[in-house]
Amino acid sequence: MKKLLLSATLLLAAAAVTQAQDFPYQTPPKAIQDLLLAPPTPRVSLSSDGKVLALLQVQDFPTVAELAQPELRLAGLRFNPRTNGPSRVSYAVGIKLKKLPSGAEIDVKGLPAQARISGVSWS
Repeated sequence: MKKLLLSATLLLAAAAVTQAQDFPYQTPPKAIQDLLLAPPTPRVSLSSDGKVLALLQVQDFPTVAELAQPELRLAGLRFNPRTNGPSRVSYAVGIKLKKLPSGAEIDVKGLPAQARISGVSWS
């Protein structure tokens, strides 16, 4: 009886493995792709006088190169040994200023091509 049960289990496992191999790589429908690849909602920072709003355009997903950067761990913190800073930092890649209450937007120009902006504060 044990041999029969073992044989049946192995047969079902082998059938499941061969059936799983029949499916090629699948991509989601276009609507889901568009949803995932849509630009994220910008972060905002309001000036101290309340007259200007900074819209920070963030990068939603880190690149493979960023994820491959070396990192060290110490006391539950992860840091990049090249920069001595946190290894997984959320940063902005562009800035727009919005005047309130008119709503006029101004693009901040002259930023480096691959800017990584973090720690934005008003002076």
